[in-house]
Amino acid sequence: MRSLVAPCLALMIAAPGALRADPVAPQLSPIQGRREDAERLREQLRDVDPPRPPSVAPVGPPPDVSFDPPSTPASRVVGKGLLWIAAVLAVSGLGLHEADPARFDDAATGLIIAGAVAGGVGLSVMLVGRPARVAPMATARTAGLAISGSL
Repeated sequence: MRSLVAPCLALMIAAPGALRADPVAPQLSPIQGRREDAERLREQLRDVDPPRPPSVAPVGPPPDVSFDPPSTPASRVVGKGLLWIAAVLAVSGLGLHEADPARFDDAATGLIIAGAVAGGVGLSVMLVGRPARVAPMATARTAGLAISGSL
């Protein structure tokens, strides 16, 4: 490599006009040259790459399953209301019982029993109106179950 350096330098000094670019010749900008190179590479790769299979549409949930927030059924609202009433009655009954057990014994017992009854009815109303649907779901990379409704 070093043996070529001296002759190249001597040639450049001896013939400086031979190494200049022709000003009349069209010059390609680097961007155009890169585009042409990229196009040539694409054409070469088309021959090398195997043909791609047609794209498959992504598989989603069945049309009858929607992921919109479900409207709250009336039975669930009634059940929650009864559970809140049961909680208030039970806390009131326990508060009266702790304040003066001898004086409010009957009232406290009545409130606790009413709270237990309201809680039992509220739970039964909520458990009876439990609509939940399970449907199979698949995407391009996963498969599973779509659960819609409330549990």
